[in-house]
Amino acid sequence: MKLTDKNKAKTRSNRTLTDKTSTDASNAKSLTSDKRSSVLFKVAVTEVLQSPYTFAKLKPQDIKGFSQFLKKTVGRNLTISEVEKEYLRTGGPHGAKNEEIINGIKQNVYHFSNGERDFRIHGYYNTDAYFCLCRIDPHHKFDYK
Repeated sequence: MKLTDKNKAKTRSNRTLTDKTSTDASNAKSLTSDKRSSVLFKVAVTEVLQSPYTFAKLKPQDIKGFSQFLKKTVGRNLTISEVEKEYLRTGGPHGAKNEEIINGIKQNVYHFSNGERDFRIHGYYNTDAYFCLCRIDPHHKFDYK
């Protein structure tokens, strides 16, 4: 069969659906308490972790602490509310969350333990309800100002 205008293969047009390439933080919806109780807690690494609180700095025992946190939360299919009730640290100078600028966007940063005294992870919730990890603090050294 000869390819002509009548029977040429149809191609998809490369139309642009939107000019939005990122989320406007001012329009981002926060997680409501209703959503927190029904959405499973999920952890994401969406950017390079803040130095010196990176995977490269972790010792084998520190990695076990992070793994323990994942098993106790994601591994048990806990909701955001259940994880916050059990592991959210509230004793910092700003309570449970601290406002920080991360990649030019103001975020509410939360910190969680794994049930042990020293271990902490820090991160924020994105618009898809993922907990975006920004620091692993296995010895509770990070100082909120």
